[in-house]
Amino acid sequence: MKVQALASVPRDIGFRLHWQCQREALFPLNLMPRDYGGAFWNESLEYGIEKAIRDGFDYVLTLDFDTIFDIGHVKALLKLAEENPHADAIVPWQICRDSSNPIFGVRLPDGVFRLGFKEEEFEPDLMPIDTGHFGLTMIRLKSLEKLPRPMLWAQPDENNQWGIDSIKADIYFWIQCRKYGLQPYLATKVRVGHLQQMITWPTTEFGIEQQYVENYKMHGAPTSTK
Repeated sequence: MKVQALASVPRDIGFRLHWQCQREALFPLNLMPRDYGGAFWNESLEYGIEKAIRDGFDYVLTLDFDTIFDIGHVKALLKLAEENPHADAIVPWQICRDSSNPIFGVRLPDGVFRLGFKEEEFEPDLMPIDTGHFGLTMIRLKSLEKLPRPMLWAQPDENNQWGIDSIKADIYFWIQCRKYGLQPYLATKVRVGHLQQMITWPTTEFGIEQQYVENYKMHGAPTSTK
């Protein structure tokens, strides 16, 4: 199985801890990442995927610069891909920044995303999902032949605005996958980290309170500090 690792690189140097993960987890497996970056990440990622297809790779392993992982996570994903060739994409479990919500979605028959799951649904190693992410995600390149181009394409809302109902480029990719019969899966036992900034406040009780950055932007400093 021939795998091309594709690593997103921000316009600055990014988070150094992620680069350490690449060195310690990918290099021993001879997975030398091909970096992509620039002002338009979706264009760069799609270019990297198309080049991997032209170069004869079987899979891409997409890497976000804020995903934290080790060699065990990578080996587990490679094993799942090898044992499950029907899986068009295998997405590890990851949590959104500034929240406790997982970054995967499963739609109900009416198209609305499910809000709850039963524990037994996560017992199999793979669980079918509708949307995922690109942080340490295995994508089978042969499957992408079914998708029209571009594969990553942001879409404005019905008023041609970039509001809450607009479709981001990554979500467009997952929507297209399901529309054209591709099935992504959640790797229920492969759980990776998501690097983010946190604000640590000293409280009036001589303790500390930690706060997500987005929470501070919306609500200001916590009441325990005042």
